[in-house]
Amino acid sequence: MTIRTPDDEITTAGYFLPPFKAGLTYQGVTYPGHSDFAVDFNRRTPEGGWLPDDGDPVLAAADGTVVQVDVPDGFVMLQHKGGYRTEYRHMQPVEVVKGQRVRRGDRIGRIGEAGNAPNGTHLHHRHWQRVDRVWRSIPMTFAGARVAVSVLSDNRPDTWDPPAPVYVVGPPRRATWERAYKAARTALEACEARNGTEAPE
Repeated sequence: MTIRTPDDEITTAGYFLPPFKAGLTYQGVTYPGHSDFAVDFNRRTPEGGWLPDDGDPVLAAADGTVVQVDVPDGFVMLQHKGGYRTEYRHMQPVEVVKGQRVRRGDRIGRIGEAGNAPNGTHLHHRHWQRVDRVWRSIPMTFAGARVAVSVLSDNRPDTWDPPAPVYVVGPPRRATWERAYKAARTALEACEARNGTEAPE
Protein backbone atom coordinates (compact mmCIF):
# COMPACT_ATOMS: atom_id res chain seq x y z
CA MET A 1 0.00 0.00 0.00
CA THR A 2 1.38 3.41 -0.98
CA ILE A 3 0.64 6.21 1.46
CA ARG A 4 1.02 9.66 -0.07
CA THR A 5 1.80 12.60 2.19
CA PRO A 6 2.08 16.36 1.59
CA ASP A 7 5.83 15.96 2.06
CA ASP A 8 5.94 13.62 -0.95
CA GLU A 9 4.24 16.18 -3.15
CA ILE A 10 5.61 19.45 -1.77
CA THR A 11 9.09 18.87 -0.36
CA THR A 12 10.41 16.04 -2.56
CA ALA A 13 12.27 17.47 -5.57
CA GLY A 14 11.43 15.66 -8.78
CA TYR A 15 8.16 14.22 -7.43
CA PHE A 16 5.70 14.50 -10.32
CA LEU A 17 2.10 13.37 -10.81
CA PRO A 18 0.52 12.57 -14.20
CA PRO A 19 -0.52 15.81 -15.97
CA PHE A 20 -4.07 14.63 -16.51
CA LYS A 21 -7.48 14.98 -14.93
CA ALA A 22 -8.11 12.55 -12.08
CA GLY A 23 -9.64 9.24 -13.08
CA LEU A 24 -8.86 9.46 -16.82
CA THR A 25 -6.61 6.80 -18.40
CA TYR A 26 -3.89 7.66 -20.94
CA GLN A 27 -1.64 5.41 -22.98
CA GLY A 28 2.00 6.46 -23.26
CA VAL A 29 4.10 5.37 -26.23
CA THR A 30 7.44 6.15 -27.86
CA TYR A 31 8.91 5.20 -31.21
CA PRO A 32 12.14 5.24 -33.27
CA GLY A 33 13.36 8.77 -33.83
CA HIS A 34 11.60 10.12 -30.77
CA SER A 35 13.50 12.30 -28.31
CA ASP A 36 15.13 10.43 -25.43
CA PHE A 37 12.67 9.66 -22.64
CA ALA A 38 9.87 11.52 -24.45
CA VAL A 39 6.39 10.00 -24.31
CA ASP A 40 3.25 10.67 -26.36
CA PHE A 41 0.02 10.28 -24.41
CA ASN A 42 -3.49 9.62 -25.74
CA ARG A 43 -6.64 8.95 -23.73
CA ARG A 44 -7.92 5.38 -23.71
CA THR A 45 -10.58 3.37 -21.94
CA PRO A 46 -9.35 1.20 -19.04
CA GLU A 47 -9.81 -1.74 -21.44
CA GLY A 48 -7.59 -0.10 -24.07
CA GLY A 49 -10.14 1.42 -26.45
CA TRP A 50 -9.47 4.81 -28.00
CA LEU A 51 -11.26 7.91 -26.73
CA PRO A 52 -11.25 11.44 -28.21
CA ASP A 53 -8.88 13.63 -26.20
CA ASP A 54 -8.88 16.84 -28.22
CA GLY A 55 -9.51 19.56 -25.63
CA ASP A 56 -8.57 17.43 -22.61
CA PRO A 57 -6.97 19.55 -19.87
CA VAL A 58 -3.21 19.35 -19.36
CA LEU A 59 -2.19 19.91 -15.75
CA ALA A 60 1.08 20.97 -14.12
CA ALA A 61 2.87 17.86 -12.84
CA ALA A 62 4.28 19.80 -9.85
CA ASP A 63 4.50 23.31 -8.43
CA GLY A 64 6.75 25.50 -10.54
CA THR A 65 7.32 28.49 -12.81
CA VAL A 66 6.68 28.78 -16.53
CA VAL A 67 10.12 29.37 -18.10
CA GLN A 68 9.35 28.81 -21.81
CA VAL A 69 6.25 29.17 -23.98
CA ASP A 70 5.83 28.66 -27.73
CA VAL A 71 2.16 29.14 -28.58
CA PRO A 72 2.31 27.97 -32.26
CA ASP A 73 3.91 24.70 -31.12
CA GLY A 74 1.61 24.42 -28.10
CA PHE A 75 4.77 24.18 -25.97
CA VAL A 76 5.28 24.93 -22.27
CA MET A 77 8.31 24.26 -20.07
CA LEU A 78 7.90 24.39 -16.28
CA GLN A 79 10.82 24.72 -13.90
CA HIS A 80 10.57 23.02 -10.51
CA LYS A 81 12.68 23.08 -7.38
CA GLY A 82 15.76 20.92 -7.12
CA GLY A 83 16.87 21.46 -10.71
CA TYR A 84 13.96 19.76 -12.52
CA ARG A 85 11.80 20.73 -15.48
CA THR A 86 8.75 19.23 -17.19
CA GLU A 87 7.93 19.69 -20.89
CA TYR A 88 4.48 19.73 -22.50
CA ARG A 89 3.83 19.97 -26.27
CA HIS A 90 0.91 20.05 -28.74
CA MET A 91 -1.53 22.04 -26.63
CA GLN A 92 -4.23 24.26 -28.10
CA PRO A 93 -4.74 26.61 -26.43
CA VAL A 94 -1.79 27.30 -24.15
CA GLU A 95 -3.23 28.89 -21.00
CA VAL A 96 -0.12 30.19 -19.19
CA VAL A 97 2.51 32.85 -19.87
CA LYS A 98 6.24 32.98 -19.23
CA GLY A 99 7.05 33.87 -15.63
CA GLN A 100 3.71 32.62 -14.26
CA ARG A 101 3.76 30.55 -11.08
CA VAL A 102 1.65 27.39 -11.12
CA ARG A 103 0.69 24.79 -8.56
CA ARG A 104 0.50 21.06 -9.13
CA GLY A 105 -2.79 20.33 -10.87
CA ASP A 106 -3.25 23.83 -12.34
CA ARG A 107 -4.38 23.74 -15.96
CA ILE A 108 -1.66 24.97 -18.32
CA GLY A 109 -3.40 24.15 -21.61
CA ARG A 110 -5.48 21.61 -23.49
CA ILE A 111 -4.52 18.79 -25.85
CA GLY A 112 -5.01 20.07 -29.39
CA GLU A 113 -3.76 20.42 -32.95
CA ALA A 114 -0.60 22.46 -32.47
CA GLY A 115 2.97 22.12 -33.66
CA ASN A 116 4.40 19.18 -35.56
CA ALA A 117 2.18 16.33 -34.37
CA PRO A 118 2.30 13.75 -37.20
CA ASN A 119 0.48 11.16 -35.10
CA GLY A 120 -2.57 13.35 -34.54
CA THR A 121 -3.59 15.04 -31.31
CA HIS A 122 -1.67 13.89 -28.25
CA LEU A 123 0.32 15.28 -25.34
CA HIS A 124 4.08 15.04 -25.78
CA HIS A 125 5.64 14.98 -22.30
CA ARG A 126 9.20 14.80 -21.00
CA HIS A 127 11.14 15.29 -17.73
CA TRP A 128 14.47 17.10 -17.40
CA GLN A 129 17.15 17.52 -14.73
CA ARG A 130 20.06 19.96 -14.53
CA VAL A 131 23.27 17.93 -14.16
CA ASP A 132 26.70 19.60 -14.24
CA ARG A 133 25.05 22.83 -15.45
CA VAL A 134 23.48 21.03 -18.42
CA TRP A 135 19.77 20.19 -18.83
CA ARG A 136 19.43 16.46 -19.55
CA SER A 137 16.34 14.46 -20.46
CA ILE A 138 15.73 11.86 -17.73
CA PRO A 139 13.48 8.82 -17.23
CA MET A 140 9.89 9.84 -16.57
CA THR A 141 8.51 9.15 -13.09
CA PHE A 142 5.07 9.66 -11.59
CA ALA A 143 4.66 9.53 -7.79
CA GLY A 144 8.22 8.20 -7.61
CA ALA A 145 7.60 5.24 -9.94
CA ARG A 146 9.41 5.09 -13.28
CA VAL A 147 7.33 5.03 -16.46
CA ALA A 148 9.08 2.26 -18.40
CA VAL A 149 8.32 3.43 -21.90
CA SER A 150 11.20 5.48 -23.32
CA VAL A 151 14.72 4.23 -23.93
CA LEU A 152 17.86 6.36 -23.71
CA SER A 153 20.03 5.86 -26.79
CA ASP A 154 21.79 8.49 -28.87
CA ASN A 155 22.17 6.07 -31.79
CA ARG A 156 19.14 3.83 -32.02
CA PRO A 157 19.49 1.21 -34.78
CA ASP A 158 16.90 1.06 -37.55
CA THR A 159 15.73 -2.23 -36.06
CA TRP A 160 15.07 -0.66 -32.64
CA ASP A 161 11.72 -1.77 -31.23
CA PRO A 162 10.06 0.70 -28.89
CA PRO A 163 8.92 -0.57 -25.50
CA ALA A 164 5.35 -1.69 -24.99
CA PRO A 165 2.83 1.08 -24.24
CA VAL A 166 2.08 1.91 -20.62
CA TYR A 167 -1.16 3.14 -19.08
CA VAL A 168 -1.24 6.09 -16.72
CA VAL A 169 -4.28 7.20 -14.74
CA GLY A 170 -4.81 10.82 -13.75
CA PRO A 171 -3.74 11.46 -10.15
CA PRO A 172 -5.86 11.43 -7.01
CA ARG A 173 -6.57 14.69 -5.22
CA ARG A 174 -3.78 16.50 -3.40
CA ALA A 175 -2.45 14.56 -0.40
CA THR A 176 -3.23 15.69 3.16
CA TRP A 177 -1.83 14.56 6.50
CA GLU A 178 -5.34 13.56 7.59
CA ARG A 179 -5.76 11.17 4.66
CA ALA A 180 -2.21 9.85 5.13
CA TYR A 181 -2.94 9.13 8.81
CA LYS A 182 -6.22 7.35 7.97
CA ALA A 183 -4.48 5.25 5.29
CA ALA A 184 -1.67 4.32 7.69
CA ARG A 185 -4.15 3.43 10.43
CA THR A 186 -6.16 1.24 8.02
CA ALA A 187 -3.01 -0.55 6.90
CA LEU A 188 -1.92 -1.10 10.51
CA GLU A 189 -5.33 -2.49 11.51
CA ALA A 190 -5.31 -4.88 8.54
CA CYS A 191 -1.85 -6.10 9.54
CA GLU A 192 -2.96 -6.59 13.16
CA ALA A 193 -6.01 -8.54 12.03
CA ARG A 194 -3.79 -10.89 10.05
CA ASN A 195 -1.35 -11.34 12.93
CA GLY A 196 -3.87 -11.46 15.77
CA THR A 197 -2.39 -8.46 17.62
CA GLU A 198 -3.83 -5.18 18.75
CA ALA A 199 -2.57 -1.75 17.81
CA PRO A 200 -1.21 0.48 20.54
CA GLU A 201 -3.27 3.58 21.28
